[in-house]
Amino acid sequence: MTRALALATALLLTSLSHIPTAQAADPVHFWDLQPRSLRLLAASPQVMVTRTRTGWDAYCRCPVVLAPSEIPDVMKKAIVAVEDKRYFDHGGVDVAALLSVLKGGLTRGGSTIPMQLLKNLVFHDLRASDVLTRLERKGAEVWYAGLFDEAVGKEELLAAYLNQIEFGGRDIVGLYRACRHYFRKEPKDLTLYEAALLAGMVKAPARLNPLREKTRERAHERALLVLKLMAEQSLITQKEHRQAEKARIRPGMLPEFKIQPQAFAE
Repeated sequence: MTRALALATALLLTSLSHIPTAQAADPVHFWDLQPRSLRLLAASPQVMVTRTRTGWDAYCRCPVVLAPSEIPDVMKKAIVAVEDKRYFDHGGVDVAALLSVLKGGLTRGGSTIPMQLLKNLVFHDLRASDVLTRLERKGAEVWYAGLFDEAVGKEELLAAYLNQIEFGGRDIVGLYRACRHYFRKEPKDLTLYEAALLAGMVKAPARLNPLREKTRERAHERALLVLKLMAEQSLITQKEHRQAEKARIRPGMLPEFKIQPQAFAE
């Protein structure tokens, strides 16, 4: 009798614990997302997610999303060469680069492409310059980069990264808009030199703008550095390297593509 009563009580408590209440559900955190949700997040880079006191806030800024197959190989090679040379070899975190950061300080960088994508899509509100905030962001990036990399895949992550990085403020977000703004052409028509120019801009778009007279030569020198890295990493041949060094921008005929950032609504 006692055992039966105890069993009935346990069953009652279990059933009560599953009854919906008027209280709000716990917020869904990034680390609770399943692989399918992570892939959707990466495939929708136009939605910027910001943590707030009451949950999450989202901002839509880049409606043009290119599939991996729509991004030319020269662009993929250029961005990997300058931003994450071991991208296709590591599992989200480049241990060698991370060790150099620990030796040289947080200002040394060391973020892989998955880590940068996490920062821009999920942790971009942690931009304060104090040490604790930087440690919090870097720790979160390192902790979840492997999960992100495995769930989404290399080609999809690389495309998502190129779709959402800024090439000159919020009006020039993503590879498509950058190609139309700077070269008046589609991404598929990029030359090797132009791809190196765009990849080099990621570091500091305002200081490496190829259209402004004051920054044009600096942007060219940065592009030459990217080409040099691509050759050193055997991503291009020495002949391609020499030819690209002599090249300059070859503008297309398309009009500038203008679209304003807009608030995101579900």
